[in-house]
Amino acid sequence: MAVDEEITPESLDQFIEWERTAVDTPPADQVLWTLEESLRLVEAVEKYGTASWNVIAAHIKTKTAEACRSRKQRLDEWTHPSPPLTEAFMEELDQRMRQFNSDWDQVKAFYPDRGDSARLRQQYWAWRQRVRLPHNRVWSNADVDCLRVAVAQLGYHRWLDVADRVGTKSAEQCKTKWHKLADPPSSIVTVTATATATDTTVAALRPPAIDEYVHLLFYLAVYHPHKIRSALPSILEWLPAPYQCHALAPEVDIHWKRVSRWLPTPNTELRLKRIVQKVPKLLANCTLAFVNLTLPPRN
Repeated sequence: MAVDEEITPESLDQFIEWERTAVDTPPADQVLWTLEESLRLVEAVEKYGTASWNVIAAHIKTKTAEACRSRKQRLDEWTHPSPPLTEAFMEELDQRMRQFNSDWDQVKAFYPDRGDSARLRQQYWAWRQRVRLPHNRVWSNADVDCLRVAVAQLGYHRWLDVADRVGTKSAEQCKTKWHKLADPPSSIVTVTATATATDTTVAALRPPAIDEYVHLLFYLAVYHPHKIRSALPSILEWLPAPYQCHALAPEVDIHWKRVSRWLPTPNTELRLKRIVQKVPKLLANCTLAFVNLTLPPRN
């Protein structure tokens, strides 16, 4: 059985013995790794790499993909312990972040001996929030503009990257502020808070109503205008000024849970996807709805 030069059956046995001693009474849902499982993990990583932890888990057979990933990280930290995070090191890391304009992919290349780069980045941000960031939570207009640009370029899932671009707020502050900016005001959408599971089932079965088409179109016009610009550019001109700066980059996926909050009736994510996938039909129905809503009543 081939194993890493730094990880031998003997050293693994020592590590597992130490682990059992350190954890006298593990939680009921935690099952400690055996020596055989740990050896199979090392062997699988050498054979298949770490591109797919599902493949590793299939080789182990008794552990999940997430358990395998966590175990490998622990083994790496044990066999290749990282140097301590001193204040001088964090200052150096901060200078590199400034040097490369917060591009973490370039910065982490300088620290190959630091193990999990994602963990190092989180530690850096915790330090930066404590030492560098302002302690007030007031957002200036410039901060909000930077946030909108960053989310438009990176999407609304990479909050550490967004925080890097903003520069004056933490990832959690950016996420909270963006959700406040993105939520529709009650004057546009009234969400039915008392909807029941039966209501949702009925909504999923019936055809979309005209007002649902209108709300969906409005959402696309605000956040995903590239989906409708070529077919119906005039709708983008009708957008109120406050909503004309929320457009996301074309590669950013539609946030279906947020879409559901824009609708006056309950909808399943699958149903919303099916509606929007038929964009030509959606635009046709929305156009008719807008015409009916804007034309004066006939005598």
